[in-house]
Amino acid sequence: MQDPYPWISTGKAAVSGCVALKSFVWKAHNCNNSLPFLCENRQDTAMKKQDTAMNKQDTAMNKQDTAMNWLDTSMNRQNTATNRLDTSLNRQDTSMNWQDTSMNWQVSSIDDTMSRMSLATLTRSVITKTA
Repeated sequence: MQDPYPWISTGKAAVSGCVALKSFVWKAHNCNNSLPFLCENRQDTAMKKQDTAMNKQDTAMNKQDTAMNWLDTSMNRQNTATNRLDTSLNRQDTSMNWQDTSMNWQVSSIDDTMSRMSLATLTRSVITKTA
């Protein structure tokens, strides 16, 4: 039987790998009576492997996205807690400022009262001494 694929062994490619390939192709041709069928199966297998690899990559990216979302959520919660703490501290500061203002008013009132009492005492003393 004549070799239907002489191009496989032509040129300087007469090495053991090419001889093995020629033998494999020849056997496949004799078994299936169709070399394109063999090529289509190999293409299908390669495409399935590529699809599997892409799916694995998509899965890895989805896991990374999920991890980033969890990190964002955690940071948002931390920021919320910090903001609430800041709000609480600001309210405490405001309360202390109001207490300071109230104490200043009380001191001012006491000072005013003391001044009036001193003036009244001084006036009585002057009136008593002159009378």
